[in-house]
Amino acid sequence: MPSTVRLPVRAQSRTVTAPGTVADPDLLPMAAEPVHSEFARDSRLAVKLPGLDLKNPVMTASGTCWYGQGIARDYDLDRLGAIVLKSTTLQPRDGNPTPRLFHGEAGWMNCNGLHNVGVEREVAEKIPWLEKNYPDLPVVASVAGSGIDEYEQVVTRLNASGHVSAVELNVSCPNVKKGGATLGTDPDTVEELTRRCKAASRVPVYVKLTPNITSIVPIARAAEKGGADGLTMINTLTGLAIDLATRRPVLSNVTGGVSGPAVKPVALRMIHEVRTVSFIPIIGVGGIRSAEDVLEFPHGRRGRRAGGLGRAGRPARPAAHHRRSAGGDGPLRHRAPRGSEKGCLKCRLRRVSEGRWKSV
Repeated sequence: MPSTVRLPVRAQSRTVTAPGTVADPDLLPMAAEPVHSEFARDSRLAVKLPGLDLKNPVMTASGTCWYGQGIARDYDLDRLGAIVLKSTTLQPRDGNPTPRLFHGEAGWMNCNGLHNVGVEREVAEKIPWLEKNYPDLPVVASVAGSGIDEYEQVVTRLNASGHVSAVELNVSCPNVKKGGATLGTDPDTVEELTRRCKAASRVPVYVKLTPNITSIVPIARAAEKGGADGLTMINTLTGLAIDLATRRPVLSNVTGGVSGPAVKPVALRMIHEVRTVSFIPIIGVGGIRSAEDVLEFPHGRRGRRAGGLGRAGRPARPAAHHRRSAGGDGPLRHRAPRGSEKGCLKCRLRRVSEGRWKSV
């Protein structure tokens, strides 16, 4: 019988936010589940990408687990293939005013606005904490900014930390007025930004693309031409929700980024389009809730070589997701991708407030 590990349980008030309501800022973390301990290092599930030797195909998604410290109270980070940190700018940012998180029928919508601690604090506190407590866990640092110069400076500072395996350029955030998707919709800008950040980085560079554009293919080509080691596809879709009681938008920013099941078909379609013209690895992101979902992503690339991975838009309980996906005769083990079909599952955990978590 395989050995199992039981994660900490905080079962006193497991609150669930009903569709169509604004998320409660005091929601508690996910409940724990027993996990097959051998899953974390099953060699059949290992994935190799530029700069990343992942022991299994489970990663966090940028922004959802911040810097790992909060979720670590409820979940063993060593069970992850890698952790992707919150998108970080040169200076700290408070982000958009609240409310900035909404749960509707299509999934979740947020307008966080790149709220982050700034690169100096990330390098001085957050990354060293991961290095000390999880020395074998690959760390992907996500980079954001208002212009190319800021991206370049943040990449340079992150590289100096010594414990970053790769950087991801977030040129696709839909919730800021400068930078983010405003940079990521112009091919010439994406190419220049990628080239300068690649020159400033000693670790591989991935570019996270926006779906909020007429055609994603020219942007993908521009990132590859600029020297990107891989692409991350896709970020959230821009959406809008109205509170009928007030007849006003639910979110403070009016619009927000939609994540959840509705994103997956869009992500698969865009990956399919890009894979026909690009040969660099693609990190597939969007709406994955099960192992079966993630197994769809390699098929979106028309047989060409890829290091595809997918982010679970809503693993109700990541610990249970580990167990269902790979424990015993789980689908990732039974149908483990081979060679170029290997994929990666990015688990999405929504941070609701400091130290308080809910799986979404």
